[in-house]
Amino acid sequence: MKIEAVTVCIDYSDCLSRCIQNKDYVDEWIIVTHPRDDRTIQLCIDNDIRYIESERIYNNGAYFAKGKAINEGLLRLAKDDWILHIDADQKLPSNFRDIISTQDMDKECIYGAARQYDGKLRVEINPSTGEVHQRPLVGFFQLWHSSKFTDYPEKSKHAGDDDQDMPLRFNYPEQWKYLDLVLEDTSGEFCMNWYGRKFHKRLSAIRNG
Repeated sequence: MKIEAVTVCIDYSDCLSRCIQNKDYVDEWIIVTHPRDDRTIQLCIDNDIRYIESERIYNNGAYFAKGKAINEGLLRLAKDDWILHIDADQKLPSNFRDIISTQDMDKECIYGAARQYDGKLRVEINPSTGEVHQRPLVGFFQLWHSSKFTDYPEKSKHAGDDDQDMPLRFNYPEQWKYLDLVLEDTSGEFCMNWYGRKFHKRLSAIRNG
């Protein structure tokens, strides 16, 4: 089972540095960053991780168009088996490949995972409603097969919609699956990074601010 991963990291090199061993658990990992993000670029160089510099993420007045940046990364991958989108602050467990190998992976499905911070399992909250997500296959970890899709939604001007649109390409609930997998969140900040650190606000704060 081949897994190619893409991560967008712009101004979050501190979080990415705590997840750097993710490179050992995937076959290819590409980091999408911005030309001015010297720290992320140097981190990739120091750890022999492939990276590209993207400016599309801010095109046409976008705050943080993560979907566009993800697609730039996907263009550089072979996309001939499994594709993983994983956020820059998410650390895979050391037994990630062992867990995957025990799963009966269905190429028709998209797979999510759980995450924890400071040893406590995260309850996924819908930031728009403040309620517990009824379908919490959100964008910090999404694994799917390239025979289904080789691109990512990219209509949003921030990071909070495209990653929710991605699982909607699959039929719910039969094509939504959850791995017996818990990632470690290295930032402890949830629904605060839709606009990147340049704004560091939730959608409601932008609208009301």
